[in-house]
Amino acid sequence: MLTFSARAQVEPGAEPLEILRIGFSATVFEGINRNDAQASMKVWADTIVAGSGIAIDPELLVLESPAKMVAAIREQRIEGLTLPSDEFWEICQHITPGQITAGTTQGTITEDYLLLVNRTKGIKSLHQLRDQPLRVWKSPRNSIALKWLEAELLENGLGNLDTFFSSIDHNAKMAQTALPVFFGQPGAALVTRAAFDIMCELNPQLGRTLDAIVVSPPLVPSVFFFRRDYHSANLNRMIEMVAHVNDTPTGAQTLELFQQESILPCDITDLQETLTLFERLAELKKRPPAVATTATNP
Repeated sequence: MLTFSARAQVEPGAEPLEILRIGFSATVFEGINRNDAQASMKVWADTIVAGSGIAIDPELLVLESPAKMVAAIREQRIEGLTLPSDEFWEICQHITPGQITAGTTQGTITEDYLLLVNRTKGIKSLHQLRDQPLRVWKSPRNSIALKWLEAELLENGLGNLDTFFSSIDHNAKMAQTALPVFFGQPGAALVTRAAFDIMCELNPQLGRTLDAIVVSPPLVPSVFFFRRDYHSANLNRMIEMVAHVNDTPTGAQTLELFQQESILPCDITDLQETLTLFERLAELKKRPPAVATTATNP
């Protein structure tokens, strides 16, 4: 477990600072530079706390697995936790969360995932991609896309990711994920609709050449929540503070690192479709493995 603190300064005679320990799943740093993210969060935490008048000293901890997250919550070593929604579903089998928030892109907490192919290849359905390469955008907003795609494969009797695709390549650059498919290389690209729309605005030819043969429902990629048994006189103000993260330049810069625009309070019901996906995937994985068949064009 890695720990880093904002090291807030206390004025002589001031109210003692309450330590606020916030956990981060290590996987939320996928596709971004962890050192840059940690440095940015330290500056942001110090700035936002100083400007809010709340007497807290944020301490940020990186946790490497869901098991360690559950232990940290049960042992009250953290007050809140940021993590991908698949890990949230996993730890909710063991704990009950308190207040939940989620980051937004284009005004919504959800993402649509697209499986893109080059329309000149004549690929119309998922089964035609067997034994072809898959390129995945490595991004916090794309973090659960593979979970959704694996559920699609299993539900259609096509096996799991590793046996279906010839290779799976992760790339932190959106352009390097989508452009090989655009230029006619074999396989498909797995990206978010929001990121693809931005690329198409810059180069409309992308939208004319790349087709989404499978599209996910709106899914929530990640969440933050406070521990249910965490009680603080500052809690309501902290929730309000989180909702205004993007009001400061340092807060907006930190959100940008995680490809988010703002943070909104939400309820477990807002996550229902996302959590149902992981429940469905767990059930599908219990089925006998599918027998591979050779893909043919219709």
